[in-house]
Amino acid sequence: MNLIDQIKGASGRDLELLIFGAAGVISPGLLTIWYFAPEFYTTVSTLKLLLTALALTTPFVALNSLLIVFRPIGLRMRQLTSDDEGFSIAVTFAAMFNALVGSLLFLVAYLASLALSTFVYVVIGAELLFALIFLRFGRRQDK
Repeated sequence: MNLIDQIKGASGRDLELLIFGAAGVISPGLLTIWYFAPEFYTTVSTLKLLLTALALTTPFVALNSLLIVFRPIGLRMRQLTSDDEGFSIAVTFAAMFNALVGSLLFLVAYLASLALSTFVYVVIGAELLFALIFLRFGRRQDK
């Protein structure tokens, strides 16, 4: 089955998860590039811009995905991972969470006029804080 047939056979829920997941991965990176390096938009192609945005946000989405899969808050993992869609749903939720957190951190950077190096420290600190919160309070509910 090729990609076109898979897209045609996708349900509305699948397409919704794909759109929100892609937006959640790409949008924080694009906002960061736009704020800290606006000349980058005019000097590179669209593909390079999207790949750079993905490179900026993918590590955070991966960490958030692992946190959701292994230490969910209020989710019953048995229900979530009972089929093969469980991990893709977790990645999509992590991408949406990443977009929300990334946008909020970008708003803080904009309002506080943070430099890029300070912004990077704030983002890494926020991710570490979320990881600690998940490790402390996010116990599996199905044990």
